[in-house]
Amino acid sequence: MMETLTHVHMKKANEADIELLMNKKPFLTTRQLSRLFGYKSTDALRKQRSKGNKPIFPFIKIGNRVFYDLSVILELAQRSLIKTE
Repeated sequence: MMETLTHVHMKKANEADIELLMNKKPFLTTRQLSRLFGYKSTDALRKQRSKGNKPIFPFIKIGNRVFYDLSVILELAQRSLIKTE
């Protein structure tokens, strides 16, 4: 089930916080998500997050670093799947 929270903002991040986050669940960086969906750069995702609208992909922001929950991304992709027969 997709969480209703679109992003979480924490003021400071240290390597221990990020390591804990990454070990708890599989998360993607903006660069990894860009590659997964075939974007040529991270600019599209960055612009989409900063528009003030509801972002396409929910994210977690720790300091100035952004992470995407892989399980939520895969769920969104599955729901958007267009079946052809």
